[in-house]
Amino acid sequence: MHSAPAVRYPVGRSRWHGLLLLGLSGLGLLAFILWTLSLDTPGWRQGLFVLLFVPAVALAWRQWWRWPSGVLVWDGSLWHWLGPARARTGILRPHVDVQFGMLLSLRDGPGRVLWVWAQRGADQWHWLDLRRAVYSPAVAVQTGQTASDSLVLPS
Repeated sequence: MHSAPAVRYPVGRSRWHGLLLLGLSGLGLLAFILWTLSLDTPGWRQGLFVLLFVPAVALAWRQWWRWPSGVLVWDGSLWHWLGPARARTGILRPHVDVQFGMLLSLRDGPGRVLWVWAQRGADQWHWLDLRRAVYSPAVAVQTGQTASDSLVLPS
């Protein structure tokens, strides 16, 4: 059985995620404006909406802005994350795959998960290599274990 080729792939904030946030924020604001204009006198419900909507939108934008950027590296047996803060090694799992992008998690220890969004536009020449690596099983390492066996993680 052949393993997927070694690959280095840049990941970071998703343009699509940002556009989705922009669209949903705009729709929410438009709904609020139309709702308020349809009333003779705005009341406490509109105030409550503003108190909930503004922090929720701000939190969503903050999360998008702070989304981790770095490089995912597949060496044939383990996944590595090379980010500005520190490097990590762990098990990568796909959670959402929409062909032009994938939401992935890298688990590098008990309760420590890094979520990243990989998108085709970041490096089109290596996109298919990344997809093959994400879905291919790790090759046996010298001890006879697979990469997932070499990291003991709770379920």
